[in-house]
Amino acid sequence: MQEWIESYGVWAVLIGGCFEGELVNLLGGIGARAGVLPWPWVILAGWFGTFAATQVWFLAGKYAGDWVLERRPHYQAKVERAKGVMDRHGIWVFVFYRFLYGLRTITPFAIGMSGVSTAKFMIIDGAVWLVWLGALSTMGYLMGDVALGYLDVIYAYQKWFVGVFVLLVAGIWLFRRFRAKRAVLQEGEKG
Repeated sequence: MQEWIESYGVWAVLIGGCFEGELVNLLGGIGARAGVLPWPWVILAGWFGTFAATQVWFLAGKYAGDWVLERRPHYQAKVERAKGVMDRHGIWVFVFYRFLYGLRTITPFAIGMSGVSTAKFMIIDGAVWLVWLGALSTMGYLMGDVALGYLDVIYAYQKWFVGVFVLLVAGIWLFRRFRAKRAVLQEGEKG
């Protein structure tokens, strides 16, 4: 396992950064503390993956925003909400959107639709992601010994963790399915 992590760990951080940069960099920092990943490369790989993903969303908003909203009208409410936040807070949205749960992905898209220059967004976004992900990787590195101490507990009870996780996911799925069917039945009663 250690050989696999050493071979593909930085690539996993880069790819994982495209989807969930914060958690990946935190875990990458822990891996660096364990000595299986090179710490500077963890920071850079996580930054590049996260930065690339936000740039794709920004460019999609800039060059295909209207086209996307025509095909995905359910994005409209989130785009309007993100634009409202931008109107109230201006350039600070560039810095703090990564903390807006539910708007983290759509905000770069909305910023792209707002006419902001690509260079301005790239410079500010790149700098802020580098500082933020560097801080998270450092935190993972500094907490690494504590986190690694819990790995024995996780390994000992991993079957229970997986079982609880599967039951939780199944429960959420069943609850949503039940709620959707109930909503359809209520609509039918009204009609």
